[in-house]
Amino acid sequence: MSKRLLIVTPSFPPEGSGAAQYYAELVAEVPEHLEVHLLTTWTGKEITGSSIHFHPALPSVVRSFFLIRILLLPLWTFFWILFFRLRKKIDVVQVHSSTAITLGVVFASITLGIPIVYDVQDMQAPLWLLRFGRKPKYLTVGEAVTQRIRDMGIAEARILEISSLVPSTLPKDLPRRESNQFIFVGSLLKKAKGLDVLIEAMRAIGKTNTACQLKIIGTGKDLKWLQKEIRTDLWLASHIKILGELSHDEVLREMARSQALILPSLSEAVPRVIIEAFSLGTPVIATRVGSVPKLIGDNERGVLIPTNDAQALEQAMYQMLRHDEVVSGMSDAARKYAQTMPSWADLRRKIYHFTLGV
Repeated sequence: MSKRLLIVTPSFPPEGSGAAQYYAELVAEVPEHLEVHLLTTWTGKEITGSSIHFHPALPSVVRSFFLIRILLLPLWTFFWILFFRLRKKIDVVQVHSSTAITLGVVFASITLGIPIVYDVQDMQAPLWLLRFGRKPKYLTVGEAVTQRIRDMGIAEARILEISSLVPSTLPKDLPRRESNQFIFVGSLLKKAKGLDVLIEAMRAIGKTNTACQLKIIGTGKDLKWLQKEIRTDLWLASHIKILGELSHDEVLREMARSQALILPSLSEAVPRVIIEAFSLGTPVIATRVGSVPKLIGDNERGVLIPTNDAQALEQAMYQMLRHDEVVSGMSDAARKYAQTMPSWADLRRKIYHFTLGV
C-alpha cells in the first residue's frame, strides 16, 4: 500500500532560491510505493518535468507585509491541508520551517493528527513553534542548526542532520571567469544579508578607481532601498547591476562567470549557494557565521570576514582583484571540496527513510 507525503513550501521552481532547488532535487526521484503531493505558491508559471502531484494553491503574499503573511498564509494553508485530509489520507506532512505557512501546517498537524517533519534549514526558524505538532521530526542543515534543535531537548532519533549538496546537474558550456566581477545571490535584506555592508565596501573600492563589477541576484523587501543607494551614486550606478530573480541555471552561469561569491550575512546555517559556488570553482567571501567557516576553511576556498565590517570586505575583494593566482588556487580547492560531498541519490534515500520509513 502506498504512503502519501505532503510537502508544503512557498519556494519551488521556476523560482531560483536555495529552498526551491532543495525541494526540486528532493522530489526529482521518488521511491516506489510513495505518493508525493507538493503544496506551493501560485506563480502563474507552469511547473513541469516531474511525476509528483503539484498543487500551486498558496497565495503569492510571501514577500508582502508581515501582518498580511501571518494572517492569511496560515489560514489558507490549514484549509488546503484539511481539503487533502478529507479527500485522501496523508501519512506525513513536511514543511519549510522558517516561513509564515509553518503556523498553518502545525495547526493542521495537531487538529488533524498528521505527523509532521520540519525542514530546519537556517537559524531563523522559530524554536517555540517547532515544539508543536504530532510526532515531530526534524531535518536539520548543518551542525549549528542541529545543536539548536538538540538544545530544545529533542531526542537524537527524531533528528536527521543533512548537508547542503552540489546540484545534481550543471548547465553545459559554462562561461569563463571574469577577473573583475563579483556576485551576490540571496534575499535582498539590508541588515540580515549584509547588503548595507556590501554597498559600503563597493563605495570604498570606487574611491580607488579599481575596475570592479558587482551583480546582485535576488528579490526582497529592501529592493527599493538598494535601487536608491545605487541610483544616487554615479560610480555605483555604473558598476552594480541588479539582475532580479533568475532561473537556477542562469544563477549558476553568473556564479561561474564571477571572481567570487559575496555573502556578508549576519546569520547563516549551511548556505546552499556556497556549495553551488564551490561546484563551479567559484571562491566565496563570507562572514564567520554558522557552519560557513567549516565550509571555507582557513582561507582555502575563499576568505572569511567579521560581520558588519565593510573595511574587511573591501580588503578581501581588493586582494582578489589584485592576486588572480590566489583566486585560481582557491577555485581549484573549492571544486575539489565539492567533489567530496555525497550525492543527492544518497540523501534522498536517507530523507525518505527517516520521514516515512520507505
